[in-house]
Amino acid sequence: MSRVQKLRILCIGITSFLFSCEQVQKPVSSLESQPFSKTEKLLDLDVAFNHFKKYYAPLQYKEKTLGITYDAVFSKLRAEAEASSTDQEFFNVLGKLVDSFKDGHVSVSIPGMAKYSLPLSLDYFDGHYVVVQVDANFSTDTGVSVGDELLAMDGSPSHEIASKTLEYRSFGYDRADQRFAAFKLTHRDHVTPKANQVYLDFKRASDGAQYNVMTFWKKETGIAAKPSGASIRSEITDASILLFGENTPFFYTDKARNAFNFVKVGLTEEQWRDAGEQGKPFDVFALLYRYEGKNVLLIRIPTYSIDDADLKRNVRSYELLLKAYSNLADVLVIDQTHNPGGNVEYVEELARLFMNRPGPSFAFAPRADRLWLRFVDKILTPSELGTADRQYFTNVYREIDAANERGDFLAPSIALTRRTSTIVENKAWSKPVLLLIDELCGSGGDGFPMILKGNNAAKLFGNRTAGMGGNVDSVPALPNTGATFQLTRSLFYLATPDGSLPEAAIIENNGVTPHIERAYGYSDFQDGFAKYVKDFSSAAVGLIQQ
Repeated sequence: MSRVQKLRILCIGITSFLFSCEQVQKPVSSLESQPFSKTEKLLDLDVAFNHFKKYYAPLQYKEKTLGITYDAVFSKLRAEAEASSTDQEFFNVLGKLVDSFKDGHVSVSIPGMAKYSLPLSLDYFDGHYVVVQVDANFSTDTGVSVGDELLAMDGSPSHEIASKTLEYRSFGYDRADQRFAAFKLTHRDHVTPKANQVYLDFKRASDGAQYNVMTFWKKETGIAAKPSGASIRSEITDASILLFGENTPFFYTDKARNAFNFVKVGLTEEQWRDAGEQGKPFDVFALLYRYEGKNVLLIRIPTYSIDDADLKRNVRSYELLLKAYSNLADVLVIDQTHNPGGNVEYVEELARLFMNRPGPSFAFAPRADRLWLRFVDKILTPSELGTADRQYFTNVYREIDAANERGDFLAPSIALTRRTSTIVENKAWSKPVLLLIDELCGSGGDGFPMILKGNNAAKLFGNRTAGMGGNVDSVPALPNTGATFQLTRSLFYLATPDGSLPEAAIIENNGVTPHIERAYGYSDFQDGFAKYVKDFSSAAVGLIQQ
């Protein structure tokens, strides 16, 4: 088992963030035409409720911060399930259950699901649902272009349909919710199409003229049910408007390139070999440009979701690139926007590059339950586990076990990767650092800015991160439908010297706030984000004099 598999990943991922509970068809069997009975549905729902009570780490935290009692929520949803007359109505109840936690890590996958899509994707900017991606053939046939605004679908205003999608998934942060809902306008699950065809009303970007188009929904049937209720995740096959994990920044537009004369830079294979490395370096997206008489180096960290085998190479590539340009550049801009999170160890190793002294890193407060004990026990099983690691995880096991025996809801905080909540500096970069964040940074994308801000290693620019603070894992499938939930299994925060868990430091639903607030919007989109680049470049250069 790889280290990533052992320690799981701190990652929202595209499919987790974009809610994977789709319209469902029953698993293939001689009874596949029969809907689930009321008894089957209620049993599944009761099992789902029990999963959340037993395994969901933020349960008490959510009740306090959201001001709700989940027993009351469960009672209301059970009544809806009992009244449901179709499988789809029952699956909608499961979606509402997911939504009630306002947690971007929580999702549900159902075997045999189907989804519907249109050949375009939308994003949300200041009340405008804007086309940001469109199929070339569809654009040629209809005239729909990037930048056009979707006003209505089948006569219903876009905002009304968008708000409907949030009945089945919400992150507890309105800016992230709005952009998620914009994507769901043309990529449907619970708000299923009323008919095969759809009528779309647009406002053209070029001249403001309104026009309409008729097109058809494309239906994609999901994967058939797997044995033993295995988890099934939906796949977003097109590049969505959210651009999670994309190597190119969203602001790298023609207008911005022309305005700032960006020069792409990177490591050569010769530089890589001269440093004693084998193979090829990771292709770090990096730009060098001049602003207000200063040289600005910009690097992008698109995702922390990588394979264990790539971790060392990737970190080393960033390290060597930073050192190669440390004398030439006056200030560094790190673009971490639209980052979906990933491997905890990768987050920490990259954070080390920008720290000049040891400091606090992740601390995780896990749910004190038997599922965590089984998880830790699997880590302890391999005979080749080192002595230090074995001692550390033995102590973790004992602490969680003792907390479980006491009836504590959460166990004492643990470090998942470094065996300590202190992170040691690397000193790859010593000049000022500006980190770009936005509402589409989640999970590990919350963790990286948390570490840099908490250690005064960078100034943060942009908008608050999504606030998805914990590791995530699946729980056993529901017995009848085979639906599988992904649940948050801990709360993470910046480690404290005494190991305490201060509520104000919890990342869940709070995210990480910037030092310099600058949310981008509709005017920035129309401007090709050139003004946004100007503003963060000005902020970066301003750090040099501080």
